[in-house]
Amino acid sequence: VLTRRLITPLPVTVESDAAVIEGPDWRFRIDGGTPPVLYPGKQWVAWGESRPVTAVTFAERVNLPWRGRITVEPA
Repeated sequence: VLTRRLITPLPVTVESDAAVIEGPDWRFRIDGGTPPVLYPGKQWVAWGESRPVTAVTFAERVNLPWRGRITVEPA
């Protein structure tokens, strides 16, 4: 299984088989070719101090060699 992960501290939702990341006054749609799965995580910023992040994961069973893309566009 080939897995690609993008990590972000920003809010993420899944809409129409794509991840949507929201900032203060913008939204980006991220398409990895497969439906994304969101996993919570932590980013360690100092000793014993962390902040929440989300791992946007695109996974699929592929044959090698493999070519793919991740598309980022305004939502």
